[in-house]
Amino acid sequence: MSYVLTGRYSKVSLLVLAGFLILQCLSSIFNEQNFLSPYGLVHVVWLLGYCFAAGFGFKLSLNASIVFIILYQVISVFLLYSYYVFVIEDPLGINPVDAVFYHVMAINSSEVGFYDSIRLLLATHDVGDLGFTQVARLVYMLPGEPIINMKLFNIACHVLSSIYLFKVAKIIGFSKAGAKVVFVLFALNPASVYFNASGLKEPFFQLLVISSVYQSYRGVIRKKVASSILALVLITATGFFRTTFPLLILLAFLVYLYISAQGARSRMVYRSFIIVCLPLLVYLVFGFVGDSLIYNLNRDYSAVHSYRLGKENVGFIDYVALFLSGFLGPPPSLSYDVSDESSLIKTVPHFIKMIFSVFFCVSLGSIIRERDFRYYPLIVITVSNILIFVISAASFDIRYFIPTMPMLYLIALRSLSWRDYRFGWSFIMMCFLSFALTAAYNIRG
Repeated sequence: MSYVLTGRYSKVSLLVLAGFLILQCLSSIFNEQNFLSPYGLVHVVWLLGYCFAAGFGFKLSLNASIVFIILYQVISVFLLYSYYVFVIEDPLGINPVDAVFYHVMAINSSEVGFYDSIRLLLATHDVGDLGFTQVARLVYMLPGEPIINMKLFNIACHVLSSIYLFKVAKIIGFSKAGAKVVFVLFALNPASVYFNASGLKEPFFQLLVISSVYQSYRGVIRKKVASSILALVLITATGFFRTTFPLLILLAFLVYLYISAQGARSRMVYRSFIIVCLPLLVYLVFGFVGDSLIYNLNRDYSAVHSYRLGKENVGFIDYVALFLSGFLGPPPSLSYDVSDESSLIKTVPHFIKMIFSVFFCVSLGSIIRERDFRYYPLIVITVSNILIFVISAASFDIRYFIPTMPMLYLIALRSLSWRDYRFGWSFIMMCFLSFALTAAYNIRG
């Protein structure tokens, strides 16, 4: 598998670079800004850096690649942090509304006791913000500069997430060498640099999600009781970061148990277990995050759609764009207008995510056709998360995809590992849709 992945990597990398340059040129035709600008150059260098760094990482041993990834992340994150400090003049980033909230809350809560810090948060926010504010509180209590500590903490979380992804890859059938390829591609991805340089909850939340998935696999496939108990604890903890996630992960592995049971007796036992335990598990989850879930279900989503899309009347075409962006996007911004620095910083992360989304969509069909049940929990979690943010008109923001990004990489790289893989009609169609989405996004009025 490693040979197939790495042998194909150079061809795919050339296609990726060529595609990005073509999109830049097309954007220059339809927009007044020319991509031959500092931002356009940074984008090309960043993309080349990712492709070359990943190729170099493939050649290293696993332990050496971990060291290389740590160095890559530290250098990249602090380059971006320096840009924030010296150019943007804000160490928390560009328009850092949520980062400022976490920063202020961490400072205030670090000066009071544990229970007082919880009451301080819940006075104005729901339980979905409780998890990271407590984590940030502990980080800010460490010696040194709190903001620098948070960047280092984010990097540590991302490296651990990458290691858990490697472990999950082996459980679901990747060889050790193939799992290392997925590990390298994920660990160096540009979106991780952007979020590790932020003060947002996504790096730690991602670690919590992938570690809960790993422990769930160990409990379900390898029958490890301790892992099952730990998985339930971790799954519940995800609700303190985003309230829907405990239900998504529980649903994913209950679906796996229900479908994968072999033999009449096993099916009867598992299905009886699900029927008895599902209501209890849902009740326990609602006990922690029920109020927040009810609030989200009762929101006026037409108003939410109008606000997030910046238009009063949201029509069918908008919903199609949201759906395509959920599965193939978010589309990168290629309009080199310096007044929109936030979008420009996300251009390369969005583009790389879009590329892996193409392979993700191609792999979905093959997994379902082949009934490869090992991937079903990953599919349920990833697709459910996508649909939630399509419904809430948030699928143009990569931030909401970060917690499930490891699962997306695992599913996407499955197709690249086929020895008989050909860039067939499904791949061509996904590429066409993703490039059409990008073009429409960049020339929209």
